[in-house]
Amino acid sequence: MPHNTLHKVESLILMSAHKYKLKITTPARQDFRDIISYTLRTWGQAQASEYGQKIDKTFRSIELNPHLGHNRHGCFVFGVGQHKIYCKIKDYEIWVLRILHERMDVLRHLDNKLLD
Repeated sequence: MPHNTLHKVESLILMSAHKYKLKITTPARQDFRDIISYTLRTWGQAQASEYGQKIDKTFRSIELNPHLGHNRHGCFVFGVGQHKIYCKIKDYEIWVLRILHERMDVLRHLDNKLLD
């Protein structure tokens, strides 16, 4: 393994040793409600429940290793189904800013106040 890659992996391991606290912003909570509501209307109760659990499982993964997301628009981004979860890390808090469908215009939906 090249030295630079090894250093990145070691850094991620050390970072993941810290206990992070996941915080969900009001817009992200509304995104979640909207996603589950749409899924329920379109695909039914079983699919809505399954997708909600999938998003929750992704939240738990983010909490354990927040730096593994892709860095886009100044956020760490994690995929789940047809959606992307946009997060910011401040100290040992992970702020879930938005949960957006992959086809949505990200910059239009990411509030600059949330990015500070």
